[in-house]
Amino acid sequence: MPKNITPIFLPPRAPELNPVENIWQYLRGNWLSNRVFHTYDAIIDAACEAWRKLIAEPQAITSIGSAIGRTSVNLNDRWYQLACAVCGRPRLLSPTAARA
Repeated sequence: MPKNITPIFLPPRAPELNPVENIWQYLRGNWLSNRVFHTYDAIIDAACEAWRKLIAEPQAITSIGSAIGRTSVNLNDRWYQLACAVCGRPRLLSPTAARA
C-alpha cells in the first residue's frame, strides 16, 4: 500500500458509512420481515420480488443511499467527517469540532 494512503477500518456493520446496509434494512422492513419461508426457493423468490419492488422506486433508492443529515461518524472513539469539502476523503476531526 502506498505510504500516502491511510486505511480507515470500518466496524462490521456501519450503515452510516455503507449505504448498502440501509438498502437491506429497507428491504427487510418493507417486504421481507415477519414472514416464514418454508423453502430455500421461497426465500429467493421473496428477495427477488423485494428487489423488483425497490427498483420500481428509484426515489427511494436515492433517499436511502444518501448521507444527507450525517456529517460525522464516531469509529473507535475517533470522529471522522464523512467527506472533506476539499479532497472528498474522510478526515479525522478534533474532539471539539466533532461536538459542533
